[in-house]
Amino acid sequence: MPAVVKRTTLHPCLNVPSDVFPRDEAALYGLLDDQHDIPTPSVRHTASGVHERELHLEVVEGISVARARNPETRRALAVSTSQQLAAIHSVDPYSLGSWLRWPGWKAWRETLHLWLLDVTRQLGAYPCCRDIVATSREWLASLPTAPRTAPALVHGDFNGTNVVVNELTCSTCAILDWDWATIGDPCLDLVKISLEARALSPARLIDPVDWPLFQFEYENAVGLRHSATGARLSLTYRFYSLVQILPYLLASILQLPGGSEPYVEMARCLMDIARDAP
Repeated sequence: MPAVVKRTTLHPCLNVPSDVFPRDEAALYGLLDDQHDIPTPSVRHTASGVHERELHLEVVEGISVARARNPETRRALAVSTSQQLAAIHSVDPYSLGSWLRWPGWKAWRETLHLWLLDVTRQLGAYPCCRDIVATSREWLASLPTAPRTAPALVHGDFNGTNVVVNELTCSTCAILDWDWATIGDPCLDLVKISLEARALSPARLIDPVDWPLFQFEYENAVGLRHSATGARLSLTYRFYSLVQILPYLLASILQLPGGSEPYVEMARCLMDIARDAP
């Protein structure tokens, strides 16, 4: 079977040393798969001359992210992925032991806030991002208070590139790339899915027309404690949209200094969507 190599990366909310991270992620996979019936890939560790540790994700041959070809399979994919995300958010994060560190809502939000302020400061050095930086600072100044919801296991990067789907049944086979996982606000995952759907991203899990179905199935599974609706989502949506937009924009500019215009325009488009949503 083919192996996909994923090198270790860290999200600032994790606060986990990189030299122990692969072992911890492997342990998380075991806990999720064995105790909570969350499908995860098998992992093995290898040594490398450049990287001391790498994670190899064993991907079943013939299985890939489905691209639904008709409304029926598209709706089936929306239902399957909503139920899978609900299962992740329903896991008691404290049952996962010391793998996830939870400093509390205030510290968690402050970490994200400071990280975004730093990213915004770096983007401010580029004239092409002047309007994006101004809007980002305005939104960050309206940082929402700690959410009135129970903390949950958050995947952090739940999209079509990290969900392995059976193309015949549109059922989820495995969830990949847990390196952004944390204890936090489940709205972070929901905003990412919604934003990519509204923007018609190639990595989207659902289409905009299926968002109400996705939302209904999700809330039916988890209850109102992790509701994706309500007044609190207006500011929260913008805040978590910045988490999804700004770091990728900065990375694109740093990697492609002379060809980043399409990424700047995409960032503007996503922020327009976030401004009008939900």
